[in-house]
Amino acid sequence: MKPALLLLAVTLCGCVPRSTWSPGPPLVSRPDQSGGAEQWYDWTPDHVRLFVYEFGHARAPGDTVIVLHGGWGAEHSYLLDAVAPLAGRYRFVLYDQRGSLRSPAPDSVIKLDAMVADLEQLRRDIGVQRLTILAHSMGSVLAYAYLAAHPERVRGLVLMDAVLPAPEPDPQAPFAAGFIRQVWPQADSAALAAATSSFYAGAWARAAAIQKREGLVPDSLVNVPPDRY
Repeated sequence: MKPALLLLAVTLCGCVPRSTWSPGPPLVSRPDQSGGAEQWYDWTPDHVRLFVYEFGHARAPGDTVIVLHGGWGAEHSYLLDAVAPLAGRYRFVLYDQRGSLRSPAPDSVIKLDAMVADLEQLRRDIGVQRLTILAHSMGSVLAYAYLAAHPERVRGLVLMDAVLPAPEPDPQAPFAAGFIRQVWPQADSAALAAATSSFYAGAWARAAAIQKREGLVPDSLVNVPPDRY
C-alpha cells in the first residue's frame, strides 16, 4: 500500500496499530536493569491515545504488572525508579491515564468508567488474561473500579498509599475510625473531628505545593487558588 493510502486508512479508522507506531525518542529516563524498553500508543475507540511504556521480563504467568499512577492527572514516570530494580523478574507496563501528560483528552471524555474501559483494552492488547495491578494513590480508585467491573480479570492488587475505598473521607466510618483509633487510641470523638478537619483543611495547599514543585501545574494555573483548579 502506498504511504498516502496507508495514512488515509489510519486516519479513517481512528487508530494506529501498535506494531507500526513509534512515538520517537524516550520521553522519560529510567535505569535499565534488564532488557530494553518499548513505548507505544494504544488508541481507544473514542480516539484518545494512551501513552504506554513497558520494560522487563515476565518469568511466569502473573509476572506482568500494570502500574497505575496517582493524580488524578499525574503521569507514570515518577514510579519508574521504584519498579526498575525488579525488571529482571517482572514485566512492567506503565501508561499515562487519559487526560494525563502524554495522553491528552478533552474534559468531556475523562470519566472513571472510560478509564476502566481503557485498562481493560490495555489488558487485551498486551495479551494478559488476568492482571496483577500495582496502584499508587488515586490509581487505587481506578484499581477498585476495575476490580468491581472485571473481577475475573484480576489476579492481584498491590496498593501503595491507597485511597480508602469509600466515596468521601469520613472519620466516623467504621473502617476509618477503627484505623485511626489503632494509631491514636486515646482520641475521643471531638479530637478525631478536630484532627480530621485540620488535615483536610490544608490538603489542597499541600497538594498544590507538591504539584508546583514537580512542575505538574500549568503556567496558566500557577496563581490560581488550588481549590479552583
